[in-house]
Amino acid sequence: MGNDQESIRTVWAKRILKILVVLVAFSFLYFLRSCVTENHPINFYEFIIRLYQSNWNYSFWYLYVFLAYLMCLPFLRVLVKGLTKKHYYYLIGMSLAFDGILPVFQYLLWNGTVALNGDINVSSITGMVTLYPCIGYFLEHKLNLQNCSKKLVALWGANFLCIAMSCYMTYYKSIVTGDIYEWTSQIFFNSFVLVNCITIFISVKYWFQKIVVPNFWERLVCSMGASVFTVYLMHVGIMESSAFCKIWIVFHEKWHLNYMASAFLFCFLVLAAGYLITLVIRVLFNCMGIK
Repeated sequence: MGNDQESIRTVWAKRILKILVVLVAFSFLYFLRSCVTENHPINFYEFIIRLYQSNWNYSFWYLYVFLAYLMCLPFLRVLVKGLTKKHYYYLIGMSLAFDGILPVFQYLLWNGTVALNGDINVSSITGMVTLYPCIGYFLEHKLNLQNCSKKLVALWGANFLCIAMSCYMTYYKSIVTGDIYEWTSQIFFNSFVLVNCITIFISVKYWFQKIVVPNFWERLVCSMGASVFTVYLMHVGIMESSAFCKIWIVFHEKWHLNYMASAFLFCFLVLAAGYLITLVIRVLFNCMGIK
């Protein structure tokens, strides 16, 4: 965000093209896996159409959004430098009002039968492509974290209240509609996610200004951080593999753990496996002289 000297051509040639290649390549791998597991012939037209209008891996929504962000990057770089603190706080307030408070109150009042006129749409500034890069720049470059420990405690209190409200609204909607399906019942799960993001970002930044991290843990965190993107690309394939499906059966049916405990253990093992695979790939690439 801070490198406004980078030309638009460079953004497209180096940043957008790189993510586009990753998206197409890994989508093609998931497409091939689908052909094998579902035993149907390879259809390149089907691959291209689904890649264009949907995705071949539900977690790849992030890559599509990231492409949109990179396309807007030249504008956002100019925007963030011109905004004052008052503008940033106003942006946060707009997001909380239109993405959190208003949807919650109108659902409590009318149980989803009445909603604000769709023409009153502020998503151009509260959408994730604009909102989160701007707030991230603000927190990193313009917010002073000196002597903010008391404010941080208050922020965590607000964060827990927002999480509790999201949980309650998810429960309330399930009571009203009888719908507990993951993809349709959780429309309130991210109503106040901005508060959570801000709280965690500020807390980590503040704590790391106050403490000295031992070298071992610093190297471990940096290593894991460098592996996040690769783990993200492959974690669904690992999770849906036959071996890990059997692990889920062990946790939930043989060990009789509840769904939540099983899910936590299962996710930990999926991420750990992805991290180990990434380390192996990194070693092989280093041996071949590929960076």
